[in-house]
Amino acid sequence: MDKTFTLKDGTVMNYWDEGEGQPLILVHGWAGNNQAFVDCYSEAVVKAGYRFIAPNMRGSLKTSESKTRPVVMKMLFDDLHELIEGLGLEDVVLGGHSMGANDMFGYIRHYGSEHVRKFILMDVTPLNNNSAEGWTLGTNNNTYSKEDGYRDLQAMEKDTVQYFADWMYNAAGLAGQPDGEKIARNMGEAIVAGFRRDEVVELYKDGLDWDAREEVSKFDVPVLYIYADRGVLVPPKFADYFLEHSTNEMTLLGVPSADHAFPTDPKYVPLITAVILEYMK
Repeated sequence: MDKTFTLKDGTVMNYWDEGEGQPLILVHGWAGNNQAFVDCYSEAVVKAGYRFIAPNMRGSLKTSESKTRPVVMKMLFDDLHELIEGLGLEDVVLGGHSMGANDMFGYIRHYGSEHVRKFILMDVTPLNNNSAEGWTLGTNNNTYSKEDGYRDLQAMEKDTVQYFADWMYNAAGLAGQPDGEKIARNMGEAIVAGFRRDEVVELYKDGLDWDAREEVSKFDVPVLYIYADRGVLVPPKFADYFLEHSTNEMTLLGVPSADHAFPTDPKYVPLITAVILEYMK
């Protein structure tokens, strides 16, 4: 059920909390909200005897306007830790998708594995752009630069719906599909209807300087990494990099023919659900 938790700065976080037992927390990506995770996973997780929690992070409409501005990525890590401690949770399986998965890197950086038994990361790279010398695992086949990021910020300000329509056209693999542009536009409208634009833009701007490569090797509890093996947005080769630099138990799952949106795609939800429930044991 929907609940609220007041953070230290007075921001009121909305979150879904259902079931009993060992907690699974799933964190949505940038410009998203928790509803798709709730719809796709809550029932199965609770039925299996676990507690399912899905927060609406800053920027989501269900969570109140942030009392601290600008909104930056570290706030998200702090908010997660504060929620976990405020609810008195232990042995958490903590996971996220896209920027929500980058929150896992941030959590490790600032809090280690405190209160966490296992992590789940879905389709992420610790450095989105290609600004670092020798780094070849940025988004869009490592073609995405900081300059591209600043252009994207301008595009968001000019026409936010069209920006997200263009993004979904590529990220959701709609290119070349019948009515792909129309579907993407509808998806863009739905996305924009669920967030606070200024806060989402602030997060994106801060994320342009986000570099969590050092955290890849700092997980001291097991990690499950699930990725789209088609690599539309995030290079699938990051899975090999993650495994090579891991210092603890690592499980990899490449989802065949999937795109970046696979965690909430009905075609793949049964597979992801089964994998997560097995990992919870």
